[in-house]
Amino acid sequence: MLQNTVDAIIFDLTQMPMKTRLAILDDHAHQLETKGRSYWMELPHQRKGFHLMGVANDAKTIKGEKLDVDTGIIYMIADSQATPKGTTLCEWAIDALCNKACLLTAGRGRMTSVEMSRLYKTLYYLQMREDFLARLRKELAAHQIRAEKAGRQAAFRFDGTTDTGEGYALAQEFPAIEFYDYSKGVSRSIERNNTLPNYHVTLSYSGAKPDYAERVLDAVRNGENASVVFRTRAMLEKAMLEGWNGFQVLDGDEHDVRYLDKRGSYIIGLGAKGKAKTDRKGFVVDI
Repeated sequence: MLQNTVDAIIFDLTQMPMKTRLAILDDHAHQLETKGRSYWMELPHQRKGFHLMGVANDAKTIKGEKLDVDTGIIYMIADSQATPKGTTLCEWAIDALCNKACLLTAGRGRMTSVEMSRLYKTLYYLQMREDFLARLRKELAAHQIRAEKAGRQAAFRFDGTTDTGEGYALAQEFPAIEFYDYSKGVSRSIERNNTLPNYHVTLSYSGAKPDYAERVLDAVRNGENASVVFRTRAMLEKAMLEGWNGFQVLDGDEHDVRYLDKRGSYIIGLGAKGKAKTDRKGFVVDI
């Protein structure tokens, strides 16, 4: 019976790390035991109320409401726990040594429902990408209509916790929606920024490796904006008052709507959150 239910899981689990595979099987068995059904056996269109993106329902994007901006955002799993060995949805995380600050951690117990939801979306994106993007296009069209009816601006972040750059192509299909993201892909971001009126990327700084840090700072000197994570609010406020590395620092915690930031050689200061508060590898800055 167990083997039959395992076979009914819609995703191929064979290429992912064993601990992630076991976590999914554990959650799958738990759902079958407690609910008599498991969403791991269901395609997205079979799941009642399933959405790829949330709109203004998290701490990152809800602050945009005061600016009449409704931001949709997708959260997936960036690190290799959801991908075949050696791959990731944030290919520059090793260069920036920021992977430890955002890893999905299963620990000894069952993953949370939030982690499982992100894992499901990640596998959907990796293994059924054409269907994923088709569904997302429908959600974006509905998002745009809702915002327009409310007299608000629709915005969207594909890479809430990843760094795929997937939003760039979508921005060309939905010119009325503002697309924005953070990225550690310096060359890709420079190449794409300012090529579309509705697409904006803020670079993400890390001082963990000097060569990467210098690439980001050089891009800022040449007109790009970059976010910098400061360990405490007090440090962020000090940087805003005194500057940092010769750049003016803006308060990035005031809102998340990065495409509204002043453009051109600004640092977008952010306070460390979650596991990032304990990062000592250079991703989080102390001053």
